[in-house]
Amino acid sequence: MGTVLHLKLDHNGGPLAVLQVTDTHIGAAADNRLAGVDTRQSLAHVLRAATETGASDLMLLTGDLSDDGSVAAYRELRRQVDATGILHAWLPGNHDDIANMEAVAAAHMAKTIGAGCWGIILLNSQIPGAVGGELADAELERLEQFLQQPDYQHLLVCVHHHPVAIGCRWLDQQIISNGARLLQMLDACKRVKALLWGHVHQEFDLQRQHYRLLATPSSCVQFAPGSEHFKVDHQQPGYRRLWLEEDGSIGTEVGRISAELFDADYECNGY
Repeated sequence: MGTVLHLKLDHNGGPLAVLQVTDTHIGAAADNRLAGVDTRQSLAHVLRAATETGASDLMLLTGDLSDDGSVAAYRELRRQVDATGILHAWLPGNHDDIANMEAVAAAHMAKTIGAGCWGIILLNSQIPGAVGGELADAELERLEQFLQQPDYQHLLVCVHHHPVAIGCRWLDQQIISNGARLLQMLDACKRVKALLWGHVHQEFDLQRQHYRLLATPSSCVQFAPGSEHFKVDHQQPGYRRLWLEEDGSIGTEVGRISAELFDADYECNGY
């Protein structure tokens, strides 16, 4: 089955329950580790915690899904995510190989999603071979068309890289290079209610005009907020829940696995 450009969910009112899982960094090797954390095991614990604490209509996987871009990594990711029974959509990050993602999960790489009064767009900020992000002209054009369509009352925009500085000097060097243009477009559309991303391996929540700016912890290693240089945080792996209400409001919370199951390499100086 080829790439699905638009995914339509049957949603008959009430809040749309969305689960965001990001920066899973699954590797081809069964014992792949990132800064000392077993990424397959940490994802399994995150998915278990997220599914045991509430039902979800949709799961958004927002990039750096693989650590090595391998087909084997994406097969393992799909195996774990399929087992939850939750409809899911994949977005690439800088660590991902899009061709290999499509080989394994083309049917889950929707460009847009519709559910009741909510429309969701997933934007590719990957620059092949680079760590930082940028939105190509084609992605900005696609966003502009999405914002102009009257099909949905409320809009959620998803991307991998962060468009604003988060206060980590080393991570803020990897910001979306044309993030100002993205924000300008969202500022002009009152139907946009939130911009959601991954990449930064930490929680972030800021109100900007009529919409929220939201980042989510990784399902494996966490990065220390406010750090000048690369620094691993002591927080446990996590995820984000969102409740997209019919009136356009958003409820959201970050969840983490409760037990201290994963000790990272806190002396690690890069990945």
